[in-house]
Amino acid sequence: MSTIIIDEALYLPDRWGLPTEAIASLGNRLQDSWSGFQSCFKTKTRDSAEHAWTYLRGLLEMKTGRNFANIARRVTDPGEDGQNLQQFMSDSPWEAQAVIQKVQQEIAITPGLQEGGMLLLDESADEKAGPKSAGAGRQHNGRLGKIEMSQVGVFLASTRMWCGPGWMGSCSCRSIGSRLKWQVSASAWGFPRSANLPLRSSWAGP
Repeated sequence: MSTIIIDEALYLPDRWGLPTEAIASLGNRLQDSWSGFQSCFKTKTRDSAEHAWTYLRGLLEMKTGRNFANIARRVTDPGEDGQNLQQFMSDSPWEAQAVIQKVQQEIAITPGLQEGGMLLLDESADEKAGPKSAGAGRQHNGRLGKIEMSQVGVFLASTRMWCGPGWMGSCSCRSIGSRLKWQVSASAWGFPRSANLPLRSSWAGP
């Protein structure tokens, strides 16, 4: 697997034209925003919102090594093994669709989108060490510029995993099926239409 070199300057606010005062309250704003999603992780018998918050924090705070064990150790406790977090993501009965719908509702009522925005549709690949991650296979990785063991996602307002023919019938891709990337992209376009987002332009990557 290739070594990932991270430019620390990438995370400096002034690189992106952001004044210090603009980011001072980002943590509190994130938690306020998150509070609107807590109910999505509650069932009649279980409240998994704490695990969802842990996972979200891990994704945002950690630059590399964002697996269940490392996230649990970083966010919760150094002695954690990540099993509770893995169970939350793999087996807990919360509905992912409810979370997606909530995100869509938030986008639809965002003032900045009411005058017309731009949709970006593109794929992004992550290199994988082996074929055990859902959808992983030897396929073109745009980040590396070559064919490599990778997991490819197609991104719009929501994300759909693209599973190649080798994953057809796998329980990991059962709800997705094996579809061409253009088919995954076409299904994602349903959101801006259903949410009635005013759009001025759109762009689809190669």
